[in-house]
Amino acid sequence: MSWDEEAQRRWDELQRRAEADTLASEEQAELDSLAQMLDAEEWEMLKPAIERLRQERDSLLETLMDARSKNEQLFRLLARQEALVELIRSHLTLLLSEHERLKAEYQRIVDVESVT
Repeated sequence: MSWDEEAQRRWDELQRRAEADTLASEEQAELDSLAQMLDAEEWEMLKPAIERLRQERDSLLETLMDARSKNEQLFRLLARQEALVELIRSHLTLLLSEHERLKAEYQRIVDVESVT
């Protein structure tokens, strides 16, 4: 049996009687049966939407995992770039010091030759 106008009418009637506390045990069993049928029908109607939401969730999870993986790779790359910048700074400092020593030595040589 599927939910139809007759099932709805019977549900409404049994619900009113239940609220009035005038249900016989057979009617309570019928109301319980109708409730189970209604739950089953609702579940069947919701299945496509639930499946679509599951697929959407799975897709979003995959996108999230991909983004996390890329973020980790980018953080590693950034750390390497920062290390390279620090290496360049230290080499530049060393090179500038050597350049200053060469300039000083040049100046000393030129000054000594101009004196003689």
